[in-house]
Amino acid sequence: MEILSGLFRKMSADQNFKFHWRCKKDKISHLCFTDDLMIFSKRDVNSIRMIKNVLTEFQDLSGLYRNPNKSSIFLSGLLDAEKEQIIHILGFREGELPMKCLGVPLISSRLKAFYCKGLVDRLTTKVRHWTCRTLSYAGRVQLINSVLFSIQVYWASLFLLPGSNKKC
Repeated sequence: MEILSGLFRKMSADQNFKFHWRCKKDKISHLCFTDDLMIFSKRDVNSIRMIKNVLTEFQDLSGLYRNPNKSSIFLSGLLDAEKEQIIHILGFREGELPMKCLGVPLISSRLKAFYCKGLVDRLTTKVRHWTCRTLSYAGRVQLINSVLFSIQVYWASLFLLPGSNKKC
């Protein structure tokens, strides 16, 4: 990732690269964490081509390929033709907000009940899967205590979980 970061630093030093307006002051072109990479730029086609070139150069150097099925691009304030052109250049699909990282939504506001749908769906799926198996009552209780509680604790460590009388 140091090589990739170096390539992005070199790219962002080029006068033709246009930073995202929120990243311009600090000259942030990308963030790497865990196994995720976030790249920021202005919606400028030349900047998008520069990003594509960096990703291709990194692929050639490292042998690591980007996975278009796991990669998304987030665009705002563009005409449909501009969106299509940028999506075509990078080969990513357009993502939906809020995006998720490590299974939780990345939001800057207070967590609302509808953002918990993924959590509730995950817990419900696990419980349904366990009821189909021949587990004893004590085995189910153990799974609930260890697995379901751990998932809830993980979310609660990141957010104040909202209360809701309705299902998320």
